[in-house]
Order: sequence, then structure tokens, then C-alpha cells
Amino acid sequence: MLSFLYRTLFWLAAAAAGLALLGPDRFATVLTAVAGVGLLLSYGAWRLALASDRKAAHGDADAVEPGQLDELALLEIATRLSQAIAGSRGFEAALHAVAGTLRAELGSRETTVHRVLAIEPPLAHLATLVEGQAGGIGVEHRVRLERSPLGEALRERRVAGAGLGPFAIPVLRAETPVAVIELGPVALQAPTEALKSLFDLARTQLAQIERAAVEPPRPAGDELLRSLPASVIVTDAADGRVLELSRQAEREFGLQRETLVGLTVAQAFGHAVDARVAPALAQAAASGLPVSQEFELPTPQGTRVISTVHAALKAGQAGGLMVTVVRDMTDEWQRRRELLESQARAREFAETVDDSLFVSNPDRSEFRFIANSAFDTWGVPRELVEGQPGRIFDNVVEEDRPLLESRRQAELRQESADVSVRIHHPSRGLRWLRTRTRTKPMPDGSLRVYGMVTDVTAERQRELDLERARDEAQAASQAKSQFMANMSHEI
Repeated sequence: MLSFLYRTLFWLAAAAAGLALLGPDRFATVLTAVAGVGLLLSYGAWRLALASDRKAAHGDADAVEPGQLDELALLEIATRLSQAIAGSRGFEAALHAVAGTLRAELGSRETTVHRVLAIEPPLAHLATLVEGQAGGIGVEHRVRLERSPLGEALRERRVAGAGLGPFAIPVLRAETPVAVIELGPVALQAPTEALKSLFDLARTQLAQIERAAVEPPRPAGDELLRSLPASVIVTDAADGRVLELSRQAEREFGLQRETLVGLTVAQAFGHAVDARVAPALAQAAASGLPVSQEFELPTPQGTRVISTVHAALKAGQAGGLMVTVVRDMTDEWQRRRELLESQARAREFAETVDDSLFVSNPDRSEFRFIANSAFDTWGVPRELVEGQPGRIFDNVVEEDRPLLESRRQAELRQESADVSVRIHHPSRGLRWLRTRTRTKPMPDGSLRVYGMVTDVTAERQRELDLERARDEAQAASQAKSQFMANMSHEI
């Protein structure tokens, strides 16, 4: 009866541990507690069953073969693992405590604890943790995911190994490995599935410790940050881990808060993003001033243009927070590029025609567009007009200036205008310039004038020559008529 009881309690504890690992986060703490209590009760039942068996056999119970571990021995090891984890201060200390307990209890000559920096198939980037040093990172190295139990454990997200080992025990957060314990060959034998159940129980409790370490109590105003109508990501200035992100960031970039919180920028978004934002984050942290950057990011859907603004926030004397506002500028950048290309084509067209095209307002207080040829046509330097657009009329003959006001009034009435004025060109002398415009109202109520300026000096000169020739012909005709009249009178 006692034998059945302790086995039932043991597998109940294992089942609770598995549910804590795979089930909803809100039940994880309760299920972990149930697993711990189940282990203790199972251990007590086993001790009672052992004492009963020894008494029945007069102290000569069935012996276990040397070097073999039965379920009772595994149960005792599980209890010691739980005690080691509970007595540890921090996640890394708990990792080393589990590694040390397994080394001692299973007779393994070597155990190693690794921090998972990134997984980029076919490789995983790891760093060995140094025992006794908080955050002590040892040698960084890479392993292939298709080789060895270590690579298999990281690839499959489960305990890997068989027989006498070696074994690899990954610790997950939101299905992402954050650490792994590498256990060398063991001296004591046990069924592979029983050992894996033991390891799964340990890594479930380690996952709870890790989650508590990376998810500090949410500060006041955190819900406000989550509700901001912008994509905002908050990271720890000390170790670069993601602490919070807004719902807008989840929607705009397809992110999941539960998956990312607690991971470093490299783990959460990849080394490509980390390489681009790390210098800007460091600059913002050092200067205390916001730092803006814009970069292109290759994705399976195509190259995206990302704009970020980083700013440092003090969080007490012990550390600080980095706030990053992120925008996907791909569509805007595409529209900007198309606009620039359109403007370039418009300028190219404007330079190929004889007329000087422009886009302005009735007062000529600004030019949204003006062809390069206009400055030569009006005889005014570009620099002068760029600073004071109204100076485009500096060379207009004083007697013709009232025509400019008539043209302005017509444009204000949204009427087409066609005026010709004279200018004193600095190098060409007196010139005639004809301006033809059309006015269009804009949605904001302003008026936009589209026009062209043409040098019509040659045409005006031909008109003057024709008028002069006509006048001379008329004068000659009148002189002839007068002469004939005089001759008729004398006769």
C-alpha cells in the first residue's frame, strides 16, 4: 500500500511540474507548489515503506544492484534538488546549485552551466557561467544544433541524452531557451525516462526562478505605457533586457510581450537589430539626451526602413531604463522616394522648355517650385530669391509695377492672369517678360499659383518694328496724297 502511495505521489508531482511548465502562467506558481508538496509527501511515504519492508524482511530487504538507481533513490534526489533551488539566491545561483547536486548524486565528473545568448540555426551562441560570480560570463562559444545532446536540447527545447549520458537540460522562458545545464556521463544507472522526469522537474522549478528574476514588480504608470498610441519598448540600461512594450508595438510589429520580456535585445530581435541600435543606446545612456536613428532592416517580407528615438530614464541610483520609440517608415520612405523622383522628372522637364515654370502663391512670398532658368530670365541671383522670394521683381521697370498688383488681385480672385512687364536686365538691358498663371484653391484654404514666365522681347521688338513700318507707310501715303492734291490745285 505504501509503495503504491509514494509512486502515485511521485508521478502526481511530476504531472504538476509538467503542467506548470506548459500551462497558463497564472497557474504556474500553484502547480509548482503542488509539485513540491507532492515530492515531500512521496519522500515520506517512501521512507515509511522502506522501514516497513526492512522490518518484514528482518533487515534483509531486496538489494539494489550496485550502480543502479531505483525510483526511491530518484525521489530522494528530486527532494534534494528542490531544497537546493529553494535555498539559492537568484537564477544563476540556482543553476549552479542544480548542476552541483546532480554531479554529486549521479556521480558525474563534469557539469557546465551555459547562458543562451542567441539561437541562429544551424548554430547556437552560448556563454559559460562562472560559479560564484553574479553575471560572471566565461568563454563564449558556438555549438551546432544538429550535433551532441547540447545542440539537440537547444533545437528541440527538451531534455536530451540517453543511457549513461551525457545529458543536456534546457531552461525555457516562453518556449525560448535562456540557459542550459550540460551534465557529463554519470556513474549511476537509471531508466532514461526516469532520469528525464527528474531533470524536467528541476528545470520547471528553475523556469519559475528565472521568470521571477526577469519580471520585477510592474511600476506605477505601467498601464499608461502599455496604452500609449505609439510603439514603445523599455529596456534595462544595465543588461539590455526587455522590460516592457506598448500594445501599439505588439500590433505594429507583430510582437508578443510574454515572449520578449526578460530577453536581451539580441535574443528578442536578433543580432542584426542589436548591432544597429546598440551604439545609439550607449550614446543616449552616456549623454542623457535623446538619440535618433534610421536604418534599413532586411526581413523575409522585404527591406523595411525603421526609425527609432532612444532616451535614458533614471530608475534610482542603482540603474536606469532605456525608452525606445519605434516607427516603421517603409511606406513613408517609399512615398518620399517617389515624390523626389517625381520632382526630379518635373525639374528635368522644366529645364528642357523655353518657359520658366514656377509654383507659388499670389503674393510671391514663397516658391514651392521654381525652374533654374527663372533666375537668369529675371536677372536676379538664386541666393537672393531663396532668402527673400519677393526680390524676384527687383529689376521690374517702375512704370510697370502697377501691372504686378493687377496680376496679384486677379490671382486672389482665382482668375487667370496674363501680364507683360519690362525689366532692366543686368547684362541684357531692357527686356519684356510675359507671365501667365492659373490659381487653384487648396483643401486648407490657401491659394496655389501655377505659372510660366517667357522672355517676349523678340516678339515685342517685331511688333514695334511692324508698328514703325506701318506708321512710316501711312506717313508716306499721306505725303503722296498731299502732293497729288497740291499738284491738282496748281493745274
